[in-house]
Amino acid sequence: MITYIATEMPRITAQNLVRFLEPGSLSSANIGHTGAGASKKRVGFRTAHQGAFQRQPAREARDITDRYRAEWQKLGKPISELPLLGIARQMVVAENESEAKHAAQRAYRPWRKHLELLWKQHGIPFRLTMFPLEVDELLDSGGAFAGTAEGARAYIQKQTETSGVNYFVCDISFGDLTPAEAMRTVQLLAREVVPAFSDRAGAAGVD
Repeated sequence: MITYIATEMPRITAQNLVRFLEPGSLSSANIGHTGAGASKKRVGFRTAHQGAFQRQPAREARDITDRYRAEWQKLGKPISELPLLGIARQMVVAENESEAKHAAQRAYRPWRKHLELLWKQHGIPFRLTMFPLEVDELLDSGGAFAGTAEGARAYIQKQTETSGVNYFVCDISFGDLTPAEAMRTVQLLAREVVPAFSDRAGAAGVD
């Protein structure tokens, strides 16, 4: 799921979905837009109380979160009331790394194919270039994770520190992942990953 934040969200139909997802097609600032003209756009502080979630690489996301904080302070708002600034990552967690990677590789292919479907049907170049054809490239770049709970803790730590976010979204059900595979990720995250960040969540005011 790709989330864009705007003050006016158009009704999404099969006919306008492609246009809706084109960069710059929304009626106000796109938090996640870093393409052509991004430097001329103000960060979406007008929708600050709604929060913002990004799929960009962590270093690119840092540019956005730093600008967001700067705009927030310019408006005279206290940092303690900063809304959720997050990144979203596809994650598959298992007892061993090879099993997690195998599931991620299998599930990502149909997900990626369907993601591009409407662009192809309408003859429009695919714009979400942060998603390669195979998940291995995404895993290597840090744009997704597949591995053990121990690896997931280190991954989330690095992603949040690099990007400067205060909220991390785990996309744990995508493509043809089975309910059992998704639930395995949920259980391992809840049992072995989330507790490691409970003190940081409390400090940030996040449940």
